[in-house]
Amino acid sequence: MADIVTPSVVILIFVNRTWAIYLRSRKTLAFIGILGLIVMAFEIEESTAQWLHVCSMISVHPQSLLSESYIFFTPKVLPVARSLSLAFDSAVFWLTFYKTFHIARSLRRQGIPNSLTHKILYDGFMYYLSRIALVANIIGLPELRTNHGFKPILSVTLA
Repeated sequence: MADIVTPSVVILIFVNRTWAIYLRSRKTLAFIGILGLIVMAFEIEESTAQWLHVCSMISVHPQSLLSESYIFFTPKVLPVARSLSLAFDSAVFWLTFYKTFHIARSLRRQGIPNSLTHKILYDGFMYYLSRIALVANIIGLPELRTNHGFKPILSVTLA
C-alpha cells in the first residue's frame, strides 16, 4: 500500500506547489495534473503487478483475486513508466525553475542569500539530479554499465 500512497502524495504536493507558483493557472494545473495522473496510474499498475508476482510465489492464485488484465508490467514497459515519471519530475522542476530563478537572483543581489526561494531551487535541483540518476539506473543506460560496479553502487546510494 505504501508503494502507491507515497508516490501519490509526492505527486499531489508537486502538482499543488507548481499550481500555486503559477498563481493558480488552469493551464498549468491541467498539464501537470494530467501528467501526474498518468504517473500515478503507472505506479498503481506496477504495484499491482508486484503484488501478483508475490501471490504467485506463495502459491496463491492471483487470477482468482484479480483479472488477468492487470498483468501489465513487463521488463519492456518498466522503462516507459520510469521515463514518464522522469518527464513529470522534469516538467515540475523546469516550471518551478523558470518562475523562481529570477526571484532568487534578485533576492541575492539585495543581500538575502538564503531565502526560501533559494532553498526551493537548491532542494529541487538536488532532487531532480537524484531522480535522473535513479531513472537512468533503472532503465539501464549503457553509459552506466561498467565492469567496476558503478550501477549497483548507484542503486544502493539512491534507493
